[in-house]
Amino acid sequence: MKKYIAIILAAVLILGLAACGSTANSSDSNAGNTNSVAENTETANNENTSNTAPPEMPGGENGQPGQPPEGGQERPDGQPPEGGQGGPGGQSSTVNYSSAEEISENTSVSGSNYSSSTADENALSVSGDIEVSLSNITAEKTGDSDGGDTTSFYGTNSAIIAKDGAELTISNAEITTDANGANGVFSYGGSATTNNSSSDGTTVMISDSTITTSKNNSGGIMTTGGGTMKASNLTVSTAGT
Repeated sequence: MKKYIAIILAAVLILGLAACGSTANSSDSNAGNTNSVAENTETANNENTSNTAPPEMPGGENGQPGQPPEGGQERPDGQPPEGGQGGPGGQSSTVNYSSAEEISENTSVSGSNYSSSTADENALSVSGDIEVSLSNITAEKTGDSDGGDTTSFYGTNSAIIAKDGAELTISNAEITTDANGANGVFSYGGSATTNNSSSDGTTVMISDSTITTSKNNSGGIMTTGGGTMKASNLTVSTAGT
């Protein structure tokens, strides 16, 4: 009998030990699953944080304005002219005219040649309250100007200039310039504005003529200071800038 009791106790002990081992394995498995869930939760939180982060501010660093694109509103090179946006007449008191030939009385001229090779000198100046008619003439101008804006505003260095109230009629003329700042025919009305009512009445009427200019700042016909230019049937050729 004692032998059977010993066998039964041994069997109970073995079954008890087997049950403890199964419980331990189940706990270990559950612990592993928990770690996995924790890792997945951390990954999800990181992803959500990345997705919900606010976008970067436009412009430069720390919210500062960025640089404008290339080719934006850059300031132009060079300095503005003295006195701002002045017009003809702004420097009239400092303009000094010189001319190879000058007409200052009523006259009619045909077949003459006028020329100048001196800087800032007109080949022909017609000035004063006079009436002058020129036909079948030639006018040639060389000699670069160093007078700046006076060539464009006041007509210095032009081949022919009319000013101070003159009335000049030109027909069948051949006029050429080969110099910087050398306009062909210039009418300067003497006014600080382009208002004809305040000009001196200078008028040029030119027809059936050829005008050729070859260098920079050299127009064919020019009018400033409220002067008048009436042109018809002209052949005008200019070069330079």
